[in-house]
Amino acid sequence: METVKKYFPLALFLTAALWASYHRIPAVKNAVEGILPFQTNQAPVLAAMAPRGDALPAAADFEHLDAYARNTPERYAKDVATLAQYLSKPANNDLEKARLVFSWLAAHIRYDAEGYASGKVGSTSADRVLSSRKSVCEGYSNLFAAIGTSMGLEVKTIDGFAKGIEYLDRSRFQTPNHSWNAVRIGQGWKLIDATWGSGYGKAEGRKFEYVEQFDPFWFDLDPRALIFTHYPQDSVWQCLEKPLSKAQFEKLPMPGTSFFQLGFPPETVLNAALDNPSFKFPTAYQINFRVQVKSVPIQGELVKGQTYDLVVVSDDAAKMAVMEGSRWTPFTKKGNLFHLKYTPYGRSVSICAAQKDGDKTYATILTYQ
Repeated sequence: METVKKYFPLALFLTAALWASYHRIPAVKNAVEGILPFQTNQAPVLAAMAPRGDALPAAADFEHLDAYARNTPERYAKDVATLAQYLSKPANNDLEKARLVFSWLAAHIRYDAEGYASGKVGSTSADRVLSSRKSVCEGYSNLFAAIGTSMGLEVKTIDGFAKGIEYLDRSRFQTPNHSWNAVRIGQGWKLIDATWGSGYGKAEGRKFEYVEQFDPFWFDLDPRALIFTHYPQDSVWQCLEKPLSKAQFEKLPMPGTSFFQLGFPPETVLNAALDNPSFKFPTAYQINFRVQVKSVPIQGELVKGQTYDLVVVSDDAAKMAVMEGSRWTPFTKKGNLFHLKYTPYGRSVSICAAQKDGDKTYATILTYQ
């Protein structure tokens, strides 16, 4: 297969000011040929939808595996076979093997932002990436496949289109710009993007920087969430009952990874976007503690004078409030459940949370217009 130029495939654009306030917003700028572009299944039977694997365990179940991969001694990472053997030791099943490869890549391979910017990426072969410890997405996916195969996994490399750091909302793609992987687990397949799991892109002017930050969101992605940012050339690897056309993919809005991490159901989100091409979602922000929405509007615009029943769950937050203009309205808390019946009066509305009762600074979770 002809090698295609891999664009800067990092999931998020981050400014220092937003980071300081816990806000991490998906990038909204696409690759135009000739300029630096932007930036997170089994061989199918009778061309049927590639089935997805069983439900993913909680992230905490992988903490010991992530630590093991992260702390791999250098003497075990000299070649693919030795590394695969070492990473296999704590794994009890194929899912854990795949997680160990994902975590090792995130910790030990850097995105080659300088090579990308200069156009001198170099070889993306698995052996070369392992020795240099840097590459672009094609190198990540090649090394993932090589290590996984050596561990006895069945791995596919998927080429396609991704909405990364310089993606312009709803713009059209001309050339494939990204690679990721699928791993057979039992009778199904897990979709994994090791590149986006390793960090994100930060841009200042025309200068792009890579920031290392492990993001487990990109391990075993729900296909209905992944389709917002990743479109495989072979539609079977969408893993959807009704595959989308490329035009539909290009028209999809960008709810962002933080939106799905808050617990919005991917099926509902995708159906809303497909039913109404102009549908707008609330802006979701990444925060440094766990929050899950239980009952909040999925549409990004609230109706003035209409009362909304807001329910949010968090074991980590001490207090929550709605901010509209200069008015703050607190949620009531019972255990880990936060509840508020709120009627907006026509301004931008934000749901905010603080980890400690004494905190004067809140982290914004969602913003509605």
